[in-house]
Amino acid sequence: MATSRRVHAAYVRPGNACAEALRAGPGAPHLPDGGPDLYTASFLRFTRDVPSSITAFTNLECAVTVGNTDVRCLRLGEGGSRAARLLDTLWVLLRFFFHLARRRPTHIYCFLIGPPQWAARLAALVCGSVYVQSLHNTVTPPARGGRLTRFMRGLDRRVIRSAHRVICHEAYLENQVLNLGVPQERIIRYEAGYEAFAALAREQERRPAFAGPDDVLVLFASRLTRDKGAFDLLEAAQRLCPRHPRLKIAFAGKDTDGQDLVRAIAKAGLQDRVHYLGFQPRDALAGLVQASDVVVTPTRSHFPEGRCMTMAEALVLGKPVVAPRFEPFSFYLRHEVDSLLFTPDSPEDLSRQLGRMLDDSELLDRLRRGAAQSGQSLLRPRTTYLQALQRATLETGGAWAARQDEPGPKPGPGSSAQRGNAPVQNDSPPAGSSPAGRPGGSR
Repeated sequence: MATSRRVHAAYVRPGNACAEALRAGPGAPHLPDGGPDLYTASFLRFTRDVPSSITAFTNLECAVTVGNTDVRCLRLGEGGSRAARLLDTLWVLLRFFFHLARRRPTHIYCFLIGPPQWAARLAALVCGSVYVQSLHNTVTPPARGGRLTRFMRGLDRRVIRSAHRVICHEAYLENQVLNLGVPQERIIRYEAGYEAFAALAREQERRPAFAGPDDVLVLFASRLTRDKGAFDLLEAAQRLCPRHPRLKIAFAGKDTDGQDLVRAIAKAGLQDRVHYLGFQPRDALAGLVQASDVVVTPTRSHFPEGRCMTMAEALVLGKPVVAPRFEPFSFYLRHEVDSLLFTPDSPEDLSRQLGRMLDDSELLDRLRRGAAQSGQSLLRPRTTYLQALQRATLETGGAWAARQDEPGPKPGPGSSAQRGNAPVQNDSPPAGSSPAGRPGGSR
């Protein structure tokens, strides 16, 4: 049983966890209210009294120690031939497995799916650890790819079903996990909560100098990539700008394909109408959303979106959203009430829906009222990510999680504490689940 030995909590996630941990370490007065730092900071606070580790997969290798937590970033295979990338990835995953297994963690919390998830689940089986899956993107992306892709997705699902607890970001992902066959009592849902973001937006509201009071400012606030639809919005702008002189568009986000976007804006001759703002700190971004008139989230259909934060932040501030007609957008948004939905991957229909707002001020006003109404339900979270980590641990025999000074969650209706059963045995998956790592299943 995991609780019979020295406690060690291990967290597996994407991104530059070293930088995140240094920003959000013990000296930080408050938890961030969003972004990757929220998750790293929540884990650091959750484990500040016990030995712990964070392993992250990104495009660099580094290591730091923050309080009781050792943080390491590993670089997955990049560049070279396909065979070279595969061999490099296998080597990194082997190093990760032994790095994790050597610590004999009592609990493993895995943020990822795919090969790092499989290695983490195998380490949990070898070490007799509690395995907690933390989900933030869709687990049922569009059925594309060959046999290998379908096999890998089937293995992802198999690992999720074998988890002792599954933490899900909001209702959409909870529904997906239920549809995978995970019992309700093993699912813990958390919400982001946007009260702090709304307060920040009111304090920081500043209309950009290029957008006059009579202009309609359309905002794209996400990673500047083709997957997120940045170039689809630019194509829509090319259709709309000649007919709508009051239209101004701003792109704000991490500079992934940003320079390509800048060149495309210049090539289209739209520098005075379409503005590239680059990365914006959270306070500036909140003020920018508050100052906008419409927010567009044109994610392409192949991207595994799980919960679009920009969409939720827009609704909280009463801003209508233009989004593609597929889940999770169509799960949360109400077409013609708080948003307009367009045909996925169609810049033409995106421009058509945006044009409806520009042509009809009454429609725009009605959508603003609907967005404000929808946003009210998102302001206050019922369960935070920190509380979800605590609950997942308490329900699987980790009594050490009750030491935290944060308001602790009560065990859920299916927990061992309420059933009066012994804590979860960690040397095998929960009853009725499939052993992780065994090929099988289909999408």
